[in-house]
Amino acid sequence: MCTSFQLKSSDGGLVFARTMDWHPFKAEALVLPKNYEWTSVYNGKK
Repeated sequence: MCTSFQLKSSDGGLVFARTMDWHPFKAEALVLPKNYEWTSVYNGKK
């Protein structure tokens, strides 16, 4: 069984994915610092 989700960026871009589409990873909480900026490896946008 998998879960689907959508991520929408501030510029209107949309990513749709299923959890089974991703490489297996250890299930654990993702903790990011306050005001962390994610930089895309695809196009370098923040």
